[in-house]
Amino acid sequence: MFPAKKQPPQWLEQITFWLLLLTVVVVPLIFQINLVNAFILPKEYAIAGGVALILILWAARVLTRRTLGYHSTPLTAILIVLLLVVLIVTFFAPSLLVAFVGNHAYFSQNAIIFISGIGLYFFLVEYVTTRVRWTVLLDIFIATGGLTVVFFLLRVWGGSHLAALWPNIWNTLDEGNANFAVWVVVVFLLAAGQLFSKESRSWRVVLYGVTALLALVAAVLLSFQTAWWILLIGLFGLLVFSAVSFKNIRGWMFSLSVLLTTACLAFIFFGTPVSWRAVLPPEIYLNQHASLIIAERELGAGVKNFLIGTGMGTFPVSFSQFRPADFNSDSLLWSVRFTRPASSLLALATEGGALLVISFLALVVLTIIWVMKIWRAARQSEESRAVEFLRHPISSVSIFAVAWPWFVLTVATGLVYFTASLWWLWWLLLGVTAALLTVAADKEPVEKKFGEQTPERNLVISFIFIAAAIGILFLIIEGVRYYEAELSYHTALVSHSLPAAENNLEQAINYSGSVADYHAVLAQAFRLDALLSAQTSTPDLQHINTLVSNSIEQAKIATTMDPQLVTMWENLATMYETTANLLPNAYTWAIGSLKQALTLDPTDPSIMLRLGNDYVANKQYNEAEQQYKAAVGIKVDYVDAYVALAGVYEQLGQLDDAVATYVKMPAAGENNATILFDYGRVLYNRNKAGDRDLAEKIWLSLIAQDPNNANALYSLGLLYQSRGNTSLALQYFKKVQALNPDNKDLQEKIDFLLGRSVPIAPVTSTAH
Repeated sequence: MFPAKKQPPQWLEQITFWLLLLTVVVVPLIFQINLVNAFILPKEYAIAGGVALILILWAARVLTRRTLGYHSTPLTAILIVLLLVVLIVTFFAPSLLVAFVGNHAYFSQNAIIFISGIGLYFFLVEYVTTRVRWTVLLDIFIATGGLTVVFFLLRVWGGSHLAALWPNIWNTLDEGNANFAVWVVVVFLLAAGQLFSKESRSWRVVLYGVTALLALVAAVLLSFQTAWWILLIGLFGLLVFSAVSFKNIRGWMFSLSVLLTTACLAFIFFGTPVSWRAVLPPEIYLNQHASLIIAERELGAGVKNFLIGTGMGTFPVSFSQFRPADFNSDSLLWSVRFTRPASSLLALATEGGALLVISFLALVVLTIIWVMKIWRAARQSEESRAVEFLRHPISSVSIFAVAWPWFVLTVATGLVYFTASLWWLWWLLLGVTAALLTVAADKEPVEKKFGEQTPERNLVISFIFIAAAIGILFLIIEGVRYYEAELSYHTALVSHSLPAAENNLEQAINYSGSVADYHAVLAQAFRLDALLSAQTSTPDLQHINTLVSNSIEQAKIATTMDPQLVTMWENLATMYETTANLLPNAYTWAIGSLKQALTLDPTDPSIMLRLGNDYVANKQYNEAEQQYKAAVGIKVDYVDAYVALAGVYEQLGQLDDAVATYVKMPAAGENNATILFDYGRVLYNRNKAGDRDLAEKIWLSLIAQDPNNANALYSLGLLYQSRGNTSLALQYFKKVQALNPDNKDLQEKIDFLLGRSVPIAPVTSTAH
């Protein structure tokens, strides 16, 4: 089965190394706009696909050599532990699909990223085995990083052609610019670190210098406060290193480090000049305080949650369940459901528990120890000119220049939430650092020969590799199908035709039916189609019933696939509410769905309001009152809930409570014409001492602001009629008639007032 050669062909080694270089170029630059998110799938497919192809070539090398060979490093054991923890966390997750591959609409931590990262580390150590290869790979990455910065600069500085091609794309890394700001900082540190070395050739000095300068310009244009702090940490390290190793570096780098550190401090404390900043789309992120509280509560929710978290990609569930109560006091963000915490480290804690955090931090600590050990040996070699520890001397400058950016990026995991590009960069820098240290130590690789060939041994090995090949082929096919599903899903979302949207959604489900969002959106499409069909001149009731039935069925499927997601239950409630005119128990079913949503998100007042509204529609006024009270109890400025509560009191005939509710109304309702009118209406109908005088005052103020407010004009007409002031009543009724000349009821009222008296009706209508 195996060739007689003991060494793999040279071309096989070269192809594998060039494939590594290709991934270094492709991952930072690839994106595709014909997807819901232009970055997630292309990046993850490039990362995982590159590692998978290298794995195949590595397996070919194993077969060629008849030897299982690999370079063992001090991190091998902890990486295996980390891999096992990731697999355990994944298999115990509520959704295996999300835990393995993440979410298609926004990036969520997933097993593929970690497995691919660990694989990338091992292959970098395995194939970057010379200083030349290491330098080539690093140079290509720095050049690629420079290209990503150039794209951003062109986009900012009048890139009309780029804006036309990619209107919502500002960088090639991520849908937001926060991650790109961190990327820019790391690219700068890598390029600047290489400038320290006196060994760099002139053309490399130009490459590093230009890239570092462009990265600095981009950092100023971005002006993210967190990125400035990360850059300050990086610059401080460069400053200290240049002071300690002054003899071994270019002298002017020390002065430059001092200058840049001073400028960075100025930007942090005094801010970047406004004229220097680029006008970028606003970005909203969950703050560190709320993220920390959610992580603490999740870890304290039980032994299982403490040890292995809730599973990869489940932060939206944790946010709904454990967000702080004071979150509802934020007037802008209270209704936002965040899908990720403030930082990746908190995401690891929430979704992976203590085991994942400990194994990750252990990897970081062991890496630092290993780097320090080799760096000290390099320093001693440079000082004594004697090689005692290192077989192939590597300068301390080279070690620092790549290890320090990795360390700074590691610190950033506690400050920023990493998407696929930054996680890939973290693993890339870890692997590049390990490859350099392995080259320095020049340890012989671990080799395990297959032994003497026998038919039985060849059969077992053949079976293993055939099974692996079938598994890889299956993953490739499923990956292609999932990608096709995403393309169809995006086409449906941007379609201007409901039938076309429905067809594309059904096609997406045929490709990959295990994505809850596909079914939820298809349910919405069927619902909208039913509503539009009902508005036609000759509605087809059978067709409408079919659409409604299909919408409920698809929404139910979505809740079955992702039962912990609040939005799925809200979506199902919407489908039931749509059928209220067709099914007698529709509101009962909607109430059941919203109760489930409230169980998952017990501090969301909007769910309480909606549940109360469905209770009202179901004529369960006491239950509705409880929900509205609960809503205003956790969000004291929730105007809509106050209005709904007052409405329930009216239905129950408790006008005193209704008036008291309007009195407690937050200031936000004082400028709302509809709310003020209703307040006056309730006062008019209650008719206690001073009520109608106050109602008159309210309605007059509304007319002063809007002379054409028909509701207020009509109500004043009724008020003055009740007081016997017929002429003034007629004056206001005629103003309403001028606004509504075809209103026959109003004309009859005017005729009655002109000819004889009529009973005074309560003000019950809000539109005339």
